[in-house]
Amino acid sequence: LAALKNVGAQSMEEVVRERQDGGLFADIFDFAERVDVQHVNKRQLESLIRAGAFDSLNPDRPALFRSVDLLLRHASSASRERASDQTNLFAGQAEAAPAPKLVAGQAWGRLERLNEELEAVGFYLSEHPLQAYGQALKQQNVLTHGEAEERARNAGGTAFRLAGTVDKVQERMSQRGNAYAFVRLSDQTGSYEVTFFSDVLSASRPLLEQNASVVVSVEARL
Repeated sequence: LAALKNVGAQSMEEVVRERQDGGLFADIFDFAERVDVQHVNKRQLESLIRAGAFDSLNPDRPALFRSVDLLLRHASSASRERASDQTNLFAGQAEAAPAPKLVAGQAWGRLERLNEELEAVGFYLSEHPLQAYGQALKQQNVLTHGEAEERARNAGGTAFRLAGTVDKVQERMSQRGNAYAFVRLSDQTGSYEVTFFSDVLSASRPLLEQNASVVVSVEARL
């Protein structure tokens, strides 16, 4: 958990310690009540939600994400009660106040959920965006990066069609004034880099957007 973006080891050690001492968290509001807001802030909560760290408590990531401020207010209120050592005078005579409701709204689509994971984790965690197209890509003789690498090493082949999701585009200018780009792509077997020279880059630039999935014809250089 500490490896997630904006999430530190010390904060997660406190969360683990609380879980070990007090038992499993019953739900997201139980988590908010028991974990001190000094140890988990807004940016940390957002990253944990994006990565799916709370899926066992509530799998509705967009609702949790929209409710971060609500959860922090709930956590602050619980912290203040602990600090002042207050007790409910009517404890045992009435039921505890119900937990607040999460903020309702639009669900995340599959790709949006995966992109949120990418933002927090640095890679697609639960699945890769291309996974849903696996059978269709196979029928079109499109290889994965892993398959192409193995063929290039063992069979000597160097020309392939690969599918990939755009992770990063770095444009450069040659000494002759021609634009070219290093494009980092990924699929379910790993990430790889493709060099786009001037003519291909000019024709392909509109397709090379962050998180866009493309099929490219390449020559491998080992």
